Amino acid sequence: PPRRPPAVPTGPHLGLGAVPLGRRGRLRIVRVKDDGLVADWNRANPGQRVAAGEEIVSVNGAGDSAAMFAEIAKGGELSLVITTPFNVTVVRKTAADILGLDTVLAQDGFRLRVGKVKETGLIADWNRANPGQSVAAGHVIVSVNGATREDAINAIIGREGELRFVFTRPVTVNLSKTSRAG
Repeated sequence: PPRRPPAVPTGPHLGLGAVPLGRRGRLRIVRVKDDGLVADWNRANPGQRVAAGEEIVSVNGAGDSAAMFAEIAKGGELSLVITTPFNVTVVRKTAADILGLDTVLAQDGFRLRVGKVKETGLIADWNRANPGQSVAAGHVIVSVNGATREDAINAIIGREGELRFVFTRPVTVNLSKTSRAG
């Protein structure tokens, strides 16, 4: 099996370990400690907990891994944009079944971002049945039935059958040494 690089400690004040994710410049969170700014955030924001497996997209606006680590090392005020993946499965029984989803090209230039979820359609039905896992504007489509490219995704969502989406939702986590509890 391939060896995973060791987690890069992000300093005791932050309280998490992360590894760089290749050329994408993101950081994958591999460990969240029980103490530190992230643990404080998790206790104060149980509905938006930061967890292992999520990805840090930017820190204080810096979007590549080296710059993010440099921002974290500075300490002080930190604004992390973290994406959380979640799965949505809908079944298109006929070509007349609409998804009810408007998409635009995401900032990375190759993925689709949700521009709008319409009031009717398979995604609106999903949202009503799964309020804790709702799809909303700003979420990014990571894959559909395993396909990740925009052209492949568009071809797949035009067909009938089961559609297995993986979305990510961005969450901004604002941390400060001065805001530490206790």
